Amino acid sequence: MSAALEKYLAAREAYNLARCALAEAESGLVSQLWMRDDGAKTHKLDGYKVTITGRINRTIDPEKLQELDLPPGMVPVKYRPEIDMGKMRSLRENHPIDYLKFSACMIATPGKPSVSVKKLED
Repeated sequence: MSAALEKYLAAREAYNLARCALAEAESGLVSQLWMRDDGAKTHKLDGYKVTITGRINRTIDPEKLQELDLPPGMVPVKYRPEIDMGKMRSLRENHPIDYLKFSACMIATPGKPSVSVKKLED
């Protein structure tokens, strides 16, 4: 086994153990300290400032939104352009000139590469 692979496997195991320990410790703090359902609450504890932020995830039902009878300026919804990767690839492959036009407004930045290592069956 290569040294790099051994180092990766050891680090991944340590990371997973640390994530579990951190989740358990966070759960203990949350159970002992008061928090808001939606928003941050700060506590001073043993010389530390502990902030617990409660979150409520909200989404929109697009069909119900279309049924609303509210003036457009009163609907608290923002829309932002999002690339449809399937359509973008199709445009690139089937209509290269139009893809070049589209790519002028696209910002592409490299992402973090992902690594997956799984033990092979013998």
